Order: sequence, then structure tokens, then C-alpha cells
Amino acid sequence: MGVHRRPFGLSGPSPQPLLNFLAEMLHPVVRRDPAEVKRLAEKLNGILTKDGFELYPTGYISGLPVYAGGPRASFHGARPDLKFEARPLLTNPRVLHEHQERIRAGLERDPAAAIASCKELVESLCKIILEHQDIEFPPGEDLPPLFKRVTTLLGLNADAVADHAKASATVVKILRTLTTTVQGFAELRNQLGLGHGRTAPSPALTRHARLALNSTVTVTEFVLDTWQDRIERGKLPPRSQ
Repeated sequence: MGVHRRPFGLSGPSPQPLLNFLAEMLHPVVRRDPAEVKRLAEKLNGILTKDGFELYPTGYISGLPVYAGGPRASFHGARPDLKFEARPLLTNPRVLHEHQERIRAGLERDPAAAIASCKELVESLCKIILEHQDIEFPPGEDLPPLFKRVTTLLGLNADAVADHAKASATVVKILRTLTTTVQGFAELRNQLGLGHGRTAPSPALTRHARLALNSTVTVTEFVLDTWQDRIERGKLPPRSQ
């Protein structure tokens, strides 16, 4: 009887062949149902996370994610996955996906580029929301004033928690911190990112890029959740006419 060989190189010392195999199970050529892919990815990641690994989208084909596998290296994972395709208000999130892919690509290899892409992702999101709600803004307006327009539109003010003055005051403090964080994106991009024609290499390190990434995830998820809430409760029209 011949020696039985395990396929795909799964018996080797490296987990990468297994991760590659699992990623292929989620490929758009294999599975075309986004809901099925999402459920399977979450189930597999629930297992892989225990050993410090994860499956994450690295690109998209016809709007469907293409996955790869690797170490899970931070709180939000080794790569950001903001799942823009699951947001019904984002009817064409391609530019956000592109920023997200640049962050993934640069997080370890080019932290300065990842920092710049974090700032650009939040800036693009602000413009998408304002355009969707038919709010005008000057061409070339930078991130801090854009973000202020969005917070004004979404009503992120002293009435943040209805009928609860103390809670509202506390939320406002946190929102001010988010505003400061957004202002910090622009400053960090100028100081460590790819801005203003640097004459010396950026001193940005991976940990700086991760700081920008984790802040981006916090701000982006909060803004998207609030926007959806305002639409669902009739505080904003689904789309201005």
C-alpha cells in the first residue's frame, strides 16, 4: 500500500498553506453569495483567532471580497475590515475600499503611506455623506472643516442622548475627543505621512500606522452608525432631492 500524502501541503510546519486553502474556499469563483461568504469567514475567523490568525479581504472582484490569511497582529486585526459593502447607505463604496486596501498594503511595509490613507479614507467618507445629503462644501476643503460639517449634519451636539442631560454632556466630551482625533489625522499625515514633498524619509513606524488605523476604525464606524440612525429615525432624508 502506498504512502498517503495530505493534499495542499497542510502537514508542513507553516500555517500558510492552510490559510491559503481556507481563503480559496471564500473566493468569488467558488462562492457567489455575499451572505454565505460573510457567515463562513466569521465562522473560520472565530476558530483561527484563538491561534493568532485571521482571514481578511485583500481586494474585490465584481463587488465580492477576495480573501487572504495571515497573523492577527492588533486589536482590529492585522488588516482593517470596515465591511463597507454591508452599509446600505454606501451605494458605491469603491473609493473607500481602495483607501482600505492601501492601508492594508502599507501597514507593515510602508507606514507613512498607511497613515496618509487613513486620513484620506475619513476625508472621502465625509465627502460621500455630504454629497449624499446634498450639502455643499468648497472644493479642496481639508479634513477638519469637512468633519465639522458632518458632525453638524448628524446633530452630534449637546442633545446627543435624548432626555438625559448628564449622559449627553459625557457623550459630548467623547465627541470632542473624536474631533481632536480627526484633526490629529491631518497633523500626523503632515508630520509622518506622505505630505508636502518631504526632503527626508518619514520616521513613521508600524506602531504609528496602527495608531492611525485604530483611530480610523473608531471614527468611521461611529460616523456610519450615526448616519444610519439619523436616516432610520427620519432625522435626515434618505437622499436629498
